[in-house]
This record gives sequence, C-alpha cells and structure tokens, in this order.
Amino acid sequence: MPKILISGIILVVVLVGGFFLIWPEYQKWQDLIVDAANKKAELEAVKEYFSSLEATSEELKTHQEALAKIQSALPNDPSIPSLMNFVQKSALENGILLKKVDSFSITGESIKKITIPVTVVGAYSSLKGFISSLEKSARIIDINVITFSAKSATKESSSTVEEELPSFNLSITANSY
Repeated sequence: MPKILISGIILVVVLVGGFFLIWPEYQKWQDLIVDAANKKAELEAVKEYFSSLEATSEELKTHQEALAKIQSALPNDPSIPSLMNFVQKSALENGILLKKVDSFSITGESIKKITIPVTVVGAYSSLKGFISSLEKSARIIDINVITFSAKSATKESSSTVEEELPSFNLSITANSY
C-alpha cells in the first residue's frame, strides 16, 4: 500500500507541477499563435493596400491628359509673369487696351488666390470677348469686380481714341497651389 500511496503522491505532484510549470508555457504558446495570426492578417491588409495603390497608380496613368489639364488649371507656382502675359495677350486679341496694372496680392494657405486689379480701355463688346477668353482659359481665372467710367461726350478735336472709349476696372483672381 505504501507503494500505491507513494505512486499516487508522485502522480499528484507531477500533475500539480505540470499544471504550474507547463500551463504558463502553453498559454505563452497560444498567445504566440494568436499574435502570429494577427500579424499575418495585418500583413495581408498591407499587401491589399499596396495592391490597391498600385491599381490606382495604373488607373491614373491612363488619365494623364486629364491630370495635365488639372495641373495647368491649378499650377504649383503662382507665376505672375505668365499670368500677366496671358492677360495682356487676351486683351490685345479682343481689342482691349491694358491701361494700368495695380499691385497684386496673394492670399490663402493651401490654394493661393492671386488678385490683380487692372484698368482696361475699349468697347463693351471687346470687354465681353476679353472676359470670355479669360474665363475659358485652362487656368482657373475669375473676374470678381467690374466697374466702368465713361468720359463725357464733348467734341474736342484734340481728344484721342483712348479718351473717347469707356474705362473698365477689373479685379482678376487666379488660383494656384
């Protein structure tokens, strides 16, 4: 009987020791399996994200022409000389005389608004064509303010054509990044 009792005690000690020694290691092993499964799922999500980025990149490559139009509509730098060259060229093409350009201002953080006040001289129909050509340009250009003044109709022989035509004050706004 003592052999059975000793065997029973040894069995209980082994089971209790196994429970306290092996069970924590088993729990660590289970945690590692769960962590590995989570990392695998995270890796799959990252792979899926990058594959969707690659697909989007390929799709954007097919729309390069439209993206170039957007880039020209909202250029990265607010190139004032090129904007003024375009305004002057449009004025000449439409029979408008660009009489005066006041100092410009740049406002805004992410999208900059360049406001340029100008004074032009010409017929009303020429002004309509000038504004139309500005608004139809690839670059986003708005006319914010239009004021006009006309000289009184006096019959002096020394008056020039510029003095006889109405004068228009415009506030032109262009956008850029």
